Amino acid sequence: MTARPAAPPGLSAEETAWRQNLLLTLPLAGLAVAAGIWLEARAPQSVAFDRVGYPVLAALLLGLTGWLRARPTALRAVVLASVGAAGAFFGLRLAYLLHFTHGAETLRELTEAYGWVPVMYVVTYLVPESQGRAARRLAVACLLWMLLVGAAFSATHAGERAAFPVISALVQLACSNLAVLILTRSLAERLQGRAREHERLASTDVPTGRFNRRGWSAAFEKVLRDRDQTQVQAQVQAYAVLFIDLDGFKRVNDTRGHEVGDALLRQAGERLHLLAAGGAAARLGGDEFALFAPVEGTWQAEALAERVRGALQAPYEIGAFTELVTASVGVSVAPHDGADPETLLRTADLAMYRAKRTGKNAVRRYASVLGEAESRRARLERDIQHAAERGELTLHYQPLFELRARRAVKVEALLRWAHPSLGAVSPTEFIPLAEATGLIRPLGEWALRQACADARHLPDALVVAVNVSPVQLEDGDFPELVQAVLRESGLAPGRLELELTETAVMRDVDRARHALGQLRALGVRVALDDFGTGHTSLSSLRDLPLDTVKIDRSFVADLRGGQAQPFARTLLGALLQVADLLDLEVVAEGLEDDAQLQALHALGCHVGQGYLLGRPAPLGDVLATPWGQGRREPEDVGAVVA
Repeated sequence: MTARPAAPPGLSAEETAWRQNLLLTLPLAGLAVAAGIWLEARAPQSVAFDRVGYPVLAALLLGLTGWLRARPTALRAVVLASVGAAGAFFGLRLAYLLHFTHGAETLRELTEAYGWVPVMYVVTYLVPESQGRAARRLAVACLLWMLLVGAAFSATHAGERAAFPVISALVQLACSNLAVLILTRSLAERLQGRAREHERLASTDVPTGRFNRRGWSAAFEKVLRDRDQTQVQAQVQAYAVLFIDLDGFKRVNDTRGHEVGDALLRQAGERLHLLAAGGAAARLGGDEFALFAPVEGTWQAEALAERVRGALQAPYEIGAFTELVTASVGVSVAPHDGADPETLLRTADLAMYRAKRTGKNAVRRYASVLGEAESRRARLERDIQHAAERGELTLHYQPLFELRARRAVKVEALLRWAHPSLGAVSPTEFIPLAEATGLIRPLGEWALRQACADARHLPDALVVAVNVSPVQLEDGDFPELVQAVLRESGLAPGRLELELTETAVMRDVDRARHALGQLRALGVRVALDDFGTGHTSLSSLRDLPLDTVKIDRSFVADLRGGQAQPFARTLLGALLQVADLLDLEVVAEGLEDDAQLQALHALGCHVGQGYLLGRPAPLGDVLATPWGQGRREPEDVGAVVA
């Protein structure tokens, strides 16, 4: 497939298409004129006007074609010149024929070239309006001239019977040209009206009736361009750009429904429109808005932002409901913070994220000292919202081995994000962002569904472990979600293990105990991850409905030797004894060398996880391993590396 050629600089897509059409039409017209020259040279009788007019017109059309090919931005001048040349040719030729030819010769010549006149109307009225205004006036002037010449001839020869056929032909020519002109103009107006309506809809946010991002950017770009090209800059010192996020809108939308949510958005858009004097407001999507307006300087931009924040936190009366939301507002100023709409919107967006992270319901001014780290964080927060639907998320699986039998008993599903431009993003970077923004719920649900679906391809003996965020655990509907996913995937509940960190459990022990009990009642296994890093005591293990305890890698690392080794051995020994009494499985995380392996053997720990045993890998690579196919591993457990 060949790519469509890029639009030449300075031309819109529509103007570029018309330029391509003219590059085909002008040579075609030139070819018709050349045929007229060839025929005139061989005709028994020829018209003197044509012997001169045809070559001149052909040369002019070919010259205009070359000019338009060499200079794409000359479209307006080429349209004007071609219409002017054709109009002059048709008008002067008609006058010549009526005064220097007679009878049958006049009739014959009238039929020769005037079939091209409608093409002139089509070109002038259907070409983009910005390129064809002057050409339309020329085309109408040409028609008026031909009508005037025809009327003068008819008045002069009205009493001559021999002139009646010519007068009749002139009447037909005038009426047909008027009809074509009127129809062409009507069609052009209709097409232009549809194009304007299409452009309006493409630039409008339907729920609010305000600009969308595309329309807002185009309007702002035009304002900035006009400012640079005129004397407006003498009166307008700067433009404020506000990026606005409605705090609490999701709560309203979830509890009251989308109709109330849309009504709130409309009212917010109206309030912003009233404040955007000399500028424009837009809804960018979701609960995000933008606004630009002329200001005298930074101080006035910040004052405008405060007025916006105050206006948006006023009560919203929607039917029987009164709703309250607040606004986090980021401010950037043109030309200090950028020279184009996208740059200014991006810098205001960065400032808005800073306002949200410092407590929401605040105004923050963009400052370049925010730096790369702030910019990256804001970009990740925005892009992670659509990472799953864009296919950027995957699951990698790391095996857990029963050490003595050298048999894989579980795999842990680990979420990975391949950002299209930033590359691989570490889970330690994007998981906290997802938790802070509430996106961990849809991400966690995606991971749970994908892991259960992938488990159907793994040996039946393997349990699939999925990490659960504290935010997910606090959701009262989480057990119902797990039950629904198990039912949809067909996975046996005993093959799913949900891992929760000590932090997640200890945030609210009673709630966690209740949720874990509900999950175990489904037949799902429950594991306590990173044990030893929080505040869970050995005695509290008795009160929690658990199946597995995973020892944090920091304690396993101490088994290599050194001053911390005795403490690590003592702690692990005590944990293993308590786990044995409570019938809990103990897993050692972070197993990386043989010294750790031997120490765990001596202590009686039977299940391990770490790079010594296998690295995380995509499902396809897992299925290619012996343990992924349900076979035993080699005798040397250290060789079990995915």
